[in-house]
Amino acid sequence: MQYVIGAAALFVIAGCVSVNQDPMGLEAADRVCETPGLEAQLTQMSDTSSRIAAAIAYGNENFGIATSGARTNMNVYKTYELRTLMNKYDAEVDAGYRSVVSSCKAHQRCMHANNQREHKCYASLNRWNASESRFQQLAVELRQFELEATAANGG
Repeated sequence: MQYVIGAAALFVIAGCVSVNQDPMGLEAADRVCETPGLEAQLTQMSDTSSRIAAAIAYGNENFGIATSGARTNMNVYKTYELRTLMNKYDAEVDAGYRSVVSSCKAHQRCMHANNQREHKCYASLNRWNASESRFQQLAVELRQFELEATAANGG
C-alpha cells in the first residue's frame, strides 16, 4: 500500500511523466522545439531591431534606413517614443521566443505522456499556436517600427 501512495506521489511530482515512459523520448520531444529556423528568425529580428535603434539614436544612413541626413531633422519626441517602443519590442521578442519554445515543449511532453493521443493535448496545442501567432505578429510590428524610424529620420 505504501508503494502505491509513493508511486502516485512520484507521478504527481514528476509532472505527468510516468515511471514507465522513456526519458530519451522526452529529450527527443524537447529537441523538436529547438529549431534552427526559429532561432534564425529570432536573430534576424534582433539584428533588424538593433539596426533600427541605431538609426533612431544616430539618424544615420549607415544603418540601412533611408534618412534625409542630419540628426537635427529628427523629431526629438518621436525619437524617445520610438526608442521606448523598441526597448519594449526587444523584451517582447525575447519573451515571445521563449514562450514559443516552452509551449512547444509543453505540448510535446503532453503528447509523450499521453502516448501521442492528440485529443488529450488540445489545451497545450492551443497555447503553442497562440505563442507562434504572437511571435509572427512581432515580425509584422518590426516592419512598422522600421517605417516609423524612416519617417522620424525625415526619409
